[in-house]
Amino acid sequence: MDKRMALLFAIIGTVLLGLVGVALSFRSLAWTGATVLAAIGFIGSGFVVKARMRKARILHERTAGTASPAYGKDTEPQNRKPAE
Repeated sequence: MDKRMALLFAIIGTVLLGLVGVALSFRSLAWTGATVLAAIGFIGSGFVVKARMRKARILHERTAGTASPAYGKDTEPQNRKPAE
């Protein structure tokens, strides 16, 4: 995930968590529940986007033949023993 997108997710996630606090201060159960679900959903979607972008980058590097050592070692061991 590039830095701008990460910053966007961080700012919006922080604002949503701030809205949870505001809803709690007004003692509104409906708004509190809605903002909690929105915050959890948005933060979770950030992890999904990050994982998909990382997977696409790894796939692109493998097909292009330019896999970096950091990703090559993490995703697929090179010296595996054959299964018995």
